[in-house]
Amino acid sequence: MKPILQIYTRVSTLVQAEKGTSLQTQKDLGKKKAHDLGFDFKIWDEGGKSSKHEDLANRPELTRLLLDVEDGRVQHLWV
Repeated sequence: MKPILQIYTRVSTLVQAEKGTSLQTQKDLGKKKAHDLGFDFKIWDEGGKSSKHEDLANRPELTRLLLDVEDGRVQHLWV
């Protein structure tokens, strides 16, 4: 079984998420890195979420990802 590269993607605004190429670019670069390393991958796509808040209440994907990190289920992360 190949190791898994966890790929976390996010942009700051819904406009970037809907009209920009940033999310897809992040996914493509993460997949390329996984391929270059010989890894499988899992994408954690937060979409367009602002970073203006200090808490993570508006970032459910990041919250779940961090829980997996704490539980030792994540060994390789690309952000």
